[in-house]
Amino acid sequence: MPIVLAGCGAGSSVAIPSGIRAEVLQQLGGGFFHEIYTFRGCHGNPYGPSGQFTTIGGVFYGTTAFGGHRFCTSGTLFTLTTSGQEHELFKFKVATDGDNPNDGLVALNGVLYGTTSGGGRGCAKEAGCGTVFAVTTSGKKRWVYHFKGGADGMTPSGGLLLFDGMLYGTTSSGGLTSVCPRGSDWATGCGTVFSIDTAGNERVVYRFRGDRDGAGPNGPLTALNGGLYGTTSGGGDYHRCYYGCGTLFEVTSSGVEKVLHRFGNGRDGGDPNGGLLALDGLLYGTTNGGGSAKCIGSQCGYGTFFKATTSGDETVLYSFKGIPDAVGPYGVLVVDGGFIYGTASGGESCGYSDSGTIFAVSTSGAEHVAHRFSCKEANEPSGLTLLKRTLYGSVSDSIFAFTP
Repeated sequence: MPIVLAGCGAGSSVAIPSGIRAEVLQQLGGGFFHEIYTFRGCHGNPYGPSGQFTTIGGVFYGTTAFGGHRFCTSGTLFTLTTSGQEHELFKFKVATDGDNPNDGLVALNGVLYGTTSGGGRGCAKEAGCGTVFAVTTSGKKRWVYHFKGGADGMTPSGGLLLFDGMLYGTTSSGGLTSVCPRGSDWATGCGTVFSIDTAGNERVVYRFRGDRDGAGPNGPLTALNGGLYGTTSGGGDYHRCYYGCGTLFEVTSSGVEKVLHRFGNGRDGGDPNGGLLALDGLLYGTTNGGGSAKCIGSQCGYGTFFKATTSGDETVLYSFKGIPDAVGPYGVLVVDGGFIYGTASGGESCGYSDSGTIFAVSTSGAEHVAHRFSCKEANEPSGLTLLKRTLYGSVSDSIFAFTP
């Protein structure tokens, strides 16, 4: 069986030896699952992989939210082969260096670009307001932009999208210089959509206004038919959600924004996250809440899988049912073999958390749990990446491969 060492303070690194090539397979749910690498934990070593992987020449490039600094707070960039050989590409060391790289990397002309949610030198706030960085495949890094925390935005989230030769992304706050109206209980500004070139010239494409306009964009942007599409976690409809149940929006590169759907946290779902998948002219996504289950307090349902047209007609294709089905889906979606795959909580109850699942849904709404993680396999799977009909992702502090 694979060896799993999870959590800060775990022992030495465990990678399945290359001679074995992780061929100890576990057949569950009609597919094959195996762990190919486990991170070491604290004391400067990387742990907490986050976001999708970027693949160059069959090698994965990814980020960890923690590790790097000796207090385990700053994060790292790493490479990993499909046979489990890991290499630390870059180590974030201090707050001004950037904190917590998130949501994967984008390759452009042989250089990888990404964001950190905190740190940097452009903002007087103690934790910093975030950065955009570039790193070569040999580990040479440079800063592209330091967010200032005002009109330019702060706390980038959702990673970057390459669109028409520019990099586009979102910040979860900033934009406005006042507290976001009904957007959160603390944030200055309701978030932004921004573009940036490789020389560091940043432009705010759109500033969210809160209330029915939406607040707190999250997840990566998606390009379809010349427009950019995304979701906000707050704003929109406030009937069942104190800070709003979230929105689905479109924005053009020239800054024209349109709210396509305001989630109500009922049968249509609430709190969209994980970004959108463009497929055959439609948008597919998930919500963390809402669905067909009854509301208990402010919690309504176990989340949904939905499709939407570019004009805003939203249809829930599947409502998750709770353990042992998926609960509260999150992370990006990938498509393979007629099914759209994603990750969620649910699976098994493991005390204070769930073991997690990989789910598959057809475009007609037929769902099945492709893999149900056990409590020994840890929890919180995220960031699926497809390579040669195999799905790769992270769970706790390990990297896994799953072949449906």
